[in-house]
Amino acid sequence: GHAAGGGSVVPEGYSVDESQTSEVMLSFRLRKLFNVDSETGVVRMSALLSMYWYDPRLGFQGNASYEGSLDGHSLVASPKTVWTPDFELRERVDELRDSCNDKPLQVLSDEFVSTLPPEYHYNVVWSQACVFTVKCRLVLTDFPFDAHTCNLTFQPWADETYAVRLAPNASHNEVQNQQFMVHLEHDAAVQDLLYALPGTSAVLTKPSVTFRLLVQRFPRYYIVNYILPLLLMVILSWLTFWIPLDRSDRIAYTVTLLLTAMAVQFITSDKRPAEKEDGWIDNFQIVTTCLICVPSLESVLLFRLHKHLVARGRVSADQADVLPRSIDRFCRHSFPLLAAACLVALLWRQSRLGRTDEASLHAAVLQPTPLQFIGFWGVVCAS
Repeated sequence: GHAAGGGSVVPEGYSVDESQTSEVMLSFRLRKLFNVDSETGVVRMSALLSMYWYDPRLGFQGNASYEGSLDGHSLVASPKTVWTPDFELRERVDELRDSCNDKPLQVLSDEFVSTLPPEYHYNVVWSQACVFTVKCRLVLTDFPFDAHTCNLTFQPWADETYAVRLAPNASHNEVQNQQFMVHLEHDAAVQDLLYALPGTSAVLTKPSVTFRLLVQRFPRYYIVNYILPLLLMVILSWLTFWIPLDRSDRIAYTVTLLLTAMAVQFITSDKRPAEKEDGWIDNFQIVTTCLICVPSLESVLLFRLHKHLVARGRVSADQADVLPRSIDRFCRHSFPLLAAACLVALLWRQSRLGRTDEASLHAAVLQPTPLQFIGFWGVVCAS
């Protein structure tokens, strides 16, 4: 062995290009979420990437027997002077090596190694703080109650002399910012990835570790500033049926509500992502806009019906009011049922679409609960 006392732990003749390691343990811990770009599908975060392996060439004797403290049982070395695993991230956008700091690694004494369980055999610990910029497929069908699953797959780039496994407590934590929460799941997958070589039937096998990230949006901003105002416009449009037909401001009231709803949609349009397919938020906008237009169309039709009955001269003006008022009374009671049916169907469909996985279930069922309560019972109780 080599004496511990401030000298270099790297022996003479050590080759950084030669691997004598059969297994590398990996752990991944989230630290901070910077940004989730819905348009480009890129997630940017910082995390602590730790690697553990055993290199028999770096063993040394500690100052005393190991009694729970690493004093005298740990030496530092530059990662440029020893062999290190050549891990790469498959989903990376930037170069992985350039995004991680170059901190020294720790070499542990033989006494410490002898106290480890047989399944955790290592004497080198290398922890790096990295800023990961990774690509992730973001499906915005359920926006703003969307939840996404992203994979982080670490694998050796060229060195295939060692196996890969998970370190104890390798994952499971979460970080968040003002718009998103990223949760790192327990069940990281250790598997071999197969790569077909062109021009031959040979297959290249590489060990890998895949961590699953659940990216979930906080929908509060969109509920407060977009969904609830449009629901309020729907409820206020129902009051149109309580305005007497002979009042000229009835149509003005309905048009004002429609313009207000359009203004809310215009003000918040830059906060909604552009998608090639209609999502939940687009269907919600179409349904609420149509519901707000119904009282306006009904009022115009009743005015024209009253004028037509009077113009025919077969009934008096008072008698001509009977049919329009009956129709208006029917619409007064049926409109809340129509609105409630449309909104509940829309919310129920979104909840059913969110049952594809655990993250989507949490986002679809638990998050919209206040929205379902207000959207349904608010309209029903108002009737």
